[in-house]
Amino acid sequence: MLGLGADAAEPAEEAGPDLLPAARDMIDTIVLIHGFCVTPRSWEHWVAHYDKRGFRVLAPGYPSLEEEVEALNADPAPVEAITIPGIVEHLESVVQALDTPLILIGHSAGGVFTQLLMDKGYGAAGVALNAKHYRSEKTLTRVPEFSGMPHLLPAVPGREDAADYVPAWALRHARA
Repeated sequence: MLGLGADAAEPAEEAGPDLLPAARDMIDTIVLIHGFCVTPRSWEHWVAHYDKRGFRVLAPGYPSLEEEVEALNADPAPVEAITIPGIVEHLESVVQALDTPLILIGHSAGGVFTQLLMDKGYGAAGVALNAKHYRSEKTLTRVPEFSGMPHLLPAVPGREDAADYVPAWALRHARA
């Protein structure tokens, strides 16, 4: 069982991988949104995991941060130039271009961006991992904290239980 925060209403056993193969009939696309101080590479284990399960997976970088973290460490100028409105606008352009219902999964600051995108009507469901939580009337998201696991959960190899829990929950709660 995953250690979930106080807002978790359901145990992970109810949301296991059995749900995922059937889920592709409803939603076949997952968009992973990373937090600050990392790049899309932080999702590499989850991208591979979802890809093996037959999902189309996108992990867009923030605008001007398509480079690897090593290059950004060598020259942080692109990091200094980004803005939150610019990030949200870029992410909107990514999800607007998709022609299928999707699940948005964000980590840390990416979880806040997930909630903002859900508020704007994007995504069938969204999950914000280890993120600041706010709730509006339009947002259908879950903000689980995985206690006993590092904050940078997506970057930790071998966390397939968490990776399976997230879209399974989202699919059970997807809006039409």
